[in-house]
Amino acid sequence: MSGRESTCPSINPSIEGQNGHGALFAAARHLRTGFALGNEEAFPLLQEFNARARLPWPEAEL
Repeated sequence: MSGRESTCPSINPSIEGQNGHGALFAAARHLRTGFALGNEEAFPLLQEFNARARLPWPEAEL
């Protein structure tokens, strides 16, 4: 497992009513800026992060 695949699980999950949008934004920013991934590389990892959310975000909002 590479560093980027192990990083999203270490970021707190997105939880509705508990700054869930902030957690989602932090994960997206980390993938795009921290790892310099393009959209096509970052999106599947963001989907994995979203799967742990309580309530997951609609895919259109990722």
